[in-house]
Amino acid sequence: MMFLAWGKHRVNSYSTPTPFNAGDEDRSASHANRIVDEWTDFLTRYAGQAWEGQDVLELGPGGTLGTGALILTKGAISYQAVDAFPLAERIDLGFYEALLNGVSQKERLLQAIGARDKPPFIYSVDPSFRVDIAAGENRFSRLVSCAAFEHFDDVADTIARMSRVAQPGAIACIRVDFSTHSRWLRDKDPNNIYRYPDWLYWSLPFPGKPNRVRPDALMKMFEAEGWEDIEFHPVRVASPEYCATANGKLAKSFRRPEARMEVLSGIILGRRTAG
Repeated sequence: MMFLAWGKHRVNSYSTPTPFNAGDEDRSASHANRIVDEWTDFLTRYAGQAWEGQDVLELGPGGTLGTGALILTKGAISYQAVDAFPLAERIDLGFYEALLNGVSQKERLLQAIGARDKPPFIYSVDPSFRVDIAAGENRFSRLVSCAAFEHFDDVADTIARMSRVAQPGAIACIRVDFSTHSRWLRDKDPNNIYRYPDWLYWSLPFPGKPNRVRPDALMKMFEAEGWEDIEFHPVRVASPEYCATANGKLAKSFRRPEARMEVLSGIILGRRTAG
């Protein structure tokens, strides 16, 4: 299975971060709306409100910048996205015209999205994913991500860099997909990637390969960078029947209770109190 995944990425590179092609405008629009709705729900419960008056940074937006367009319609002052791959450059303005249909500030937003180089809408691509360098002098009160953190090569470094551009009191809302990404295994054996010891798993590297960082380790990384009031909320959880049969076959480092191997995806929330 690892060899097949490696071969696929060698041929196609990192081009499809979602199970569907980003050019499918209807599915991409629904996907963006679902992400923003989820962020909005968790941020509102955690902080009292989500976007009004906020400067927003998204890490790893993927195939489109639809989330940013929607966030600006909900009262955010500005939006910046940083990615290591220029995936969203392939989507033409027609997608955003349809996404923003009926929005009062549509023309202003479309102009900003078309430029993508200054507030209120910025899209930055840095192959080294140096979030703080890409942000420049910009600072953010909301830092969000969806199904990207599991792909970062150095998660601790990414958290350190995003912390440098977080305003005091900033809120992070990070959705992480911890499960197997191979579509032919995802539903049948979601913890398949945890069956292999590190030396074997990393013997076939490719861009975007899941880093296998578990929720407990992520929370400690945020704590180390001065984030407080950290919460973790499971979103997708494996059945007890699956865990009973599969978890005993995992690599030794993932058999510890703290790894919470029943969690297949979840949300991390935290507050940046330090400047």
